[in-house]
Amino acid sequence: MSPLSRESCARTSSGASLWTAALVALVLVPVMSRAQAVTPKALINDATVTGGAASQEAAIATALGFEVTVVSDATWGGYTTEDFAQYDLLIAGDPSCGTLPPGLIATAPVYGPVVMGLAGGRTLAGNRVLVAADPVFHDFGDYTSPDARGTIIREGIAFAAKEPGRTGMYFASHCATHPEPGQFAEILSILDHLTEGSGDWEINVAPPCGGSVSLIASHPSFVDLTTASLEGWNCSAHQSFPTFPTDWSALAVATDTTSRPTCGIDPNTAMNACGEAYILIAGVGIVVRSGSISLSPAEATNPVDTDHTVTAHVTSGNAPLAGQVVTFSVTGQNAGALGICMPAGCVTNASGDVSFTYHGHNGPGDDTIKASFTDARGSLQSATAQKHWEEVPEEPDLLEIGSVPDIKVKATSKSGAAVNYAKPVATDGDDVAPPPVVICTPPSGSLFPVGTTTVTCTATDPDNTPSEPSEVSTTFRVTVTPFSTSQCRERHDHDDDWKDDGGYHWKPKPHESRDYRKDYDRDYRRDDRRSGYSKDRDDPKESWWDRAVKTWHSWRD
Repeated sequence: MSPLSRESCARTSSGASLWTAALVALVLVPVMSRAQAVTPKALINDATVTGGAASQEAAIATALGFEVTVVSDATWGGYTTEDFAQYDLLIAGDPSCGTLPPGLIATAPVYGPVVMGLAGGRTLAGNRVLVAADPVFHDFGDYTSPDARGTIIREGIAFAAKEPGRTGMYFASHCATHPEPGQFAEILSILDHLTEGSGDWEINVAPPCGGSVSLIASHPSFVDLTTASLEGWNCSAHQSFPTFPTDWSALAVATDTTSRPTCGIDPNTAMNACGEAYILIAGVGIVVRSGSISLSPAEATNPVDTDHTVTAHVTSGNAPLAGQVVTFSVTGQNAGALGICMPAGCVTNASGDVSFTYHGHNGPGDDTIKASFTDARGSLQSATAQKHWEEVPEEPDLLEIGSVPDIKVKATSKSGAAVNYAKPVATDGDDVAPPPVVICTPPSGSLFPVGTTTVTCTATDPDNTPSEPSEVSTTFRVTVTPFSTSQCRERHDHDDDWKDDGGYHWKPKPHESRDYRKDYDRDYRRDDRRSGYSKDRDDPKESWWDRAVKTWHSWRD
């Protein structure tokens, strides 16, 4: 049966869809702000869409803020890894039910590694969407109104474009298996290059075309997508996938298939549904729920380079299911990360619980952790949790400085006194050489004038480890008291017989009498008579001894 006879449905002319193009900008949120300097770029294979630059896919990408380039399949087929890596979004859309072009098929080993973050300078996998249907053929140009059949195109492209700095891909395999078996091998070849998880792709090339489907997962990009917008297309699913790798999740299943290997809960109706997956997504932020398995915590934030643990709880009916093997997988920032299960072997304990711990080694970003098991009926039951990794600034070492007690000394001259002191000790909390440097002003050994001088000591950390604060200071006071005449009396100071210990000490010379003060007194009185000095007349308050000391100071100075 030909694709058109299998889907005999009336279509409006291509012009009937133009009215929706003007509305799409009202419902799409640009991926990148217009204020940002770099405009993201999207690449579309012309042979996979209807209308080239005027196609629904091109209009949607443009409304999302992308600079859109549409190339022929021949041009696409000649692209290198570096060529594909220039784009943030690759689109292989729906040519109103057709076959996959040769250039798209042949270059899967070239663009696949770019999308998976393995080539072209990309280091992280982009979001991926697989739509095994032909929505452009069925939506009559409407991808904006409530429950529009084209919603999956609009929101599928938005999901693929979600992660900046990566190359995402929207891939519609549409009618490529008609007539059966068609291009099933080519579809699987493309998908193999867009996969990093464990497990194999299995394709059903001829699922029932009754249009019985159900949404069983969610993501913030799919806010308008509902089961109602997917079902009743006369032939909603052209291929289905009984099995698929762990990094992919079923967004919607065909519920009228003979086998029902994948189950989940409709996020809008909370109804459980099982079937074969036909719309699948891979990437970050996917929410999958099941009535038989849950994962906690459902969302958490950790510093990078730490461990994260999730616990799966498995039930059968409403009772815990013990001895059940659970498979865990990680997509996103730490895609493919391995972990440790408790109990060992990822087997649930008597309470139906098993934990999975892995290390967030790949920097800031988001992960989706999926836990899955196959129940007694052979159906895949899955649940997801979200993990956010944040870069926590390194705690700086604390720079500290000790204190110095105040110092008080007596002057050793009219200029003051030389004062030595020990610098305060500074620490920076690490063992990295060199240690903190302490500089004091005025420095130790300086001549301090009479009075009080404040000494400031500042510590800085010269090594490459950050310290907080960058410098720290302490102060202390040095007080120098004046040299007094009482010091002379008490110490019998005289002439140039000094000792550098803070005081002046009189030492009689061999030819001098021991009672030098009497001799000095006799000589001074004789001098007073010669000069006509009278202490009562000239300075009634000044004793002869005081005058003698003053005279001696004048000689010395």
